[in-house]
Amino acid sequence: MEYVNTKTKIDYLIHICTAIMISSFIIFDMDYRVSYILLGMTILIFGLLALRNNFKIVVKIDSFHKYILAFIAFAACSSIWSYNYNLAMRKALTILEILICMSVLYIYYSRYNSLSDLYTILMVSGFIVTIYSFYRYGIATIFLVLGRGDRLEDIFSNVNSIAMIISVAIITYIYKVLFEKMKIFSTGLCSCLSIMGIIVIAATGSRKALVMLILGGFLLFAIRFKSSSFLITVLKVLIIILIMYYILSQLRNVEMFKGIVDRMDGLIAMVTGKGTVDDSASTRAEFITIGIEKFKKHPILGYGMGNSGKVLADVIGGKETYFHNNYVELLVCGGLVGTIIYYMIWLKPIKEILIYRKYDTTAILSIIMAAILLAMDYGLVTYFDKLNYFYIMIMYICAKNLRRKRDESKESL
Repeated sequence: MEYVNTKTKIDYLIHICTAIMISSFIIFDMDYRVSYILLGMTILIFGLLALRNNFKIVVKIDSFHKYILAFIAFAACSSIWSYNYNLAMRKALTILEILICMSVLYIYYSRYNSLSDLYTILMVSGFIVTIYSFYRYGIATIFLVLGRGDRLEDIFSNVNSIAMIISVAIITYIYKVLFEKMKIFSTGLCSCLSIMGIIVIAATGSRKALVMLILGGFLLFAIRFKSSSFLITVLKVLIIILIMYYILSQLRNVEMFKGIVDRMDGLIAMVTGKGTVDDSASTRAEFITIGIEKFKKHPILGYGMGNSGKVLADVIGGKETYFHNNYVELLVCGGLVGTIIYYMIWLKPIKEILIYRKYDTTAILSIIMAAILLAMDYGLVTYFDKLNYFYIMIMYICAKNLRRKRDESKESL
């Protein structure tokens, strides 16, 4: 299958469908029809892909598929020793369904010589969620919540998921402003949408999204303004840190950011041991402690994928829930074996991106995204999340493109 160098109308239609699909992961997260929407969009994109290539589609099993299939196989096998057979098999089937969906996108986007379009789609998806959030909650409700220092409720998706995809969109926009040439109209429009996105993030009170945005923005500015001189680079980084510190300190004086700043104080208090720890942070810390203790009892294979609710309920009682930490979740459910198999999915492309990063600037964004997303795994469970596998797909396509450009560079010598 030839590489895509010039775009047709069908290519633009595929881009639009992809953006709709990715944003629908969040918009229809709590809708029972989300599986049908995912299936419908996958079939539509596959049909457009077939039309684009005169109904000649080459399906190749790459590392992307092999590593995820290995994890699916482990999840299915874990049903043998799990608390609940059905829960483990359900997780395996869920991830298999996601892989099928992502494989259709992988067939198409792996032919691109640059990830720029794919990151643009990711950015647009986040901004679609921003606009939908204003529509669904209403402007009055959002500003009322901000005025009270409260949080939005989970109406159509978990508020953390809403805020995090918006953070990813804003980080991608910052990258495009710093490293790519954007048209004036696009820059102005995305700036307005980013401001709207920050308002939504503040209203959700999502600490994870705020940390993502701060960390991603800092790393992008630090890399963009680095110098060949070490001392000058350090000086520039210090200036960036001082500017960001000043901006963040001023947020305390802005009423609309009071709620999320107070929640950040609770998180900092838990880490430093100074100040008042809020209930959410202390509960999560308790879950981690319980998870580590349970892991010690079954360290090799765990209690079976998807069985964390049963394990946690045995200790604290009440409603079954997750450990709210992907590392602990995997250690408890899959033991060391399952955890290693899962994170090998991430480590494979990251290693190649780091090795061949000089061949394309999108490697910078990919490395930063990977680092941030893996750091966020400390605060949420992602191993069966649809959007998580889209991010993983991007990493594999980035690694593949960098290898291709490396080979082209050698041939041109």
